[in-house]
Amino acid sequence: MSYVKVGFEAELPFWLCMDDGDYDIYIDGKPCQATGEPWIINLSNDKWLIEMGNILDGEAMVAIVPTDVAKKTKEIFSKAPYHHKRKLRTVIEMGFGWKIKEKATSEDAKEKLNKEWNWCTKSFLKSVNRFIDIYRTSDTKDNVPMKIGEYELSFNWWHTLLLDDTFIERKRLGLDAYPISQNPPIKVNKEIQKEISNKLASKFEPFSWALIIENGTTLHRLRNYRMAVIETYSGFELFMIEYLKEKYIEKKYDQALINYLMNRTELNHMLNHGLFLADGKRFSQIDNTLWSRWDNKNNGVRQLRHEIVHDGRIDITEKESENAIEVMKSMIAKLLR
Repeated sequence: MSYVKVGFEAELPFWLCMDDGDYDIYIDGKPCQATGEPWIINLSNDKWLIEMGNILDGEAMVAIVPTDVAKKTKEIFSKAPYHHKRKLRTVIEMGFGWKIKEKATSEDAKEKLNKEWNWCTKSFLKSVNRFIDIYRTSDTKDNVPMKIGEYELSFNWWHTLLLDDTFIERKRLGLDAYPISQNPPIKVNKEIQKEISNKLASKFEPFSWALIIENGTTLHRLRNYRMAVIETYSGFELFMIEYLKEKYIEKKYDQALINYLMNRTELNHMLNHGLFLADGKRFSQIDNTLWSRWDNKNNGVRQLRHEIVHDGRIDITEKESENAIEVMKSMIAKLLR
C-alpha cells in the first residue's frame, strides 16, 4: 500500500512563547482513531520564510527554515536573481496521513488530499485554537488575542504533500497580512509550559467563563472599552451560574430545588441570595471593599454596565474599562480561594 502524507503549517499573528517541539494533543476530546495515541502538533519560534520571485505571479515558496539555515541564504541562493527572507512568528505544524492503493501516482495523492481537504483544514484549525485557548487561560502572564478563524489563518499558511515520503507539492495559501515582530517576548515559565502540555494531551477544555473573560481583556487591549465591559460581565455571570450550581450539588440540594434556584441568574441576586444559600455569606460579607467597587450607585461596575446596556452609553474610558475588568476578576479570584 502507498502512503499519502500532508503537513499543514501556519504562521500565527502573534507569538506563543513555548519551547519549540512536539506536543501531544486531542481533537474534539479524542486521540487519533487509527493509532489510539494523541495527535502530534509542533510549535516553533525559530522559523524563517525564504521566497524567490514574485508570489503574486504564482512563484512557489522556496523554504521555511531555522535560523542557522537562514543565515546561509546568500550562499544557497548565490545564483538566484531575486530572493528575500523574513522571520516568522510562531509556526504551528500538524500532519495527516492515509494508506491508499498499491503503486499510487502523484495524481492519486492529490485526489486523496482533495477529498480530505475540508476535514484536515477544520481539524488543523481546531487544534491550533485549542492550543491558543489553553495557552491564554493558563497562568502565562502573556497577552495573546482571541482564537483565530479561517480568515486569519488563511493569510499565511501552507501545506506539503508527500507520497511514500517523496515530495509532490508545497503550496502557500494567502499573502502576508501581519506586521512583522522580530523578537518574541520572554518564554513562559517551565512549570506553566508543562501544565499547558498536559492539558493539550487530555480531554481538558478551558472553562467557557474563563475564555469569555479573556475575550474581554483582549477587547480592552484593542481599545474597544464598551464591549470589553460587556464581555467580561457575561463571563462573570456565567462563572457565578456554574459556581452556585456546583455548590448546591455539594450541599445535596434536591434537583428540583436547584433548578428553581438557578432560574434567578441576575448577577446581584446570585452575589447576594445565591451565595448566602451556597456559602452562608453574601459577597458583601466576604469582601466589603470589592463589593463597594462593584455595587456603588454612582461609579460602581454594576452601574457602568447598566449605563452601557440600558442607557445606550458608548463613551467608556480606558480607566473605567480597566477598573471593571480588575474588579470582576478579583471577585472571581476571591470566591475561588
